[in-house]
Amino acid sequence: MRKALIVVCLLLSLPALPTLAAEGPPPFHLIFRQENVVKDEVKTSANVMINVINRSGSDAQDILVSIPMQNPYLPNDVPVFFGTIPDGRQSEVLQIATLANDIIAAAEPEEKLVWRIEYTNQAGERTSVDVKGENGF
Repeated sequence: MRKALIVVCLLLSLPALPTLAAEGPPPFHLIFRQENVVKDEVKTSANVMINVINRSGSDAQDILVSIPMQNPYLPNDVPVFFGTIPDGRQSEVLQIATLANDIIAAAEPEEKLVWRIEYTNQAGERTSVDVKGENGF
């Protein structure tokens, strides 16, 4: 009995483990690709095609897409506007990017990019979600 009491006391003294919340699939799927890449000694220019698929369960309005870190694809302070995407539908936007080669060299690799999607949901609330982008389509 004494051993059982010691074990119970030890277990009670341990910090609680965090509860993992069950997460469903992300409300958006984002696919991007670069086209027509032109590089010289100083800068690189490219067309960046961004495709957003709305899987949120309702229409998403006033969608803005950005990358919340230094990156060679979109300037941080200039989000790309998608407008409204109905539930289950997708929209594609072409963004032209020209950046200095030293910025590109210091950027996160493409497979690590996280994209921020800000939108107004069906209840009229402005919200944002971060999703991992998929390269190529």
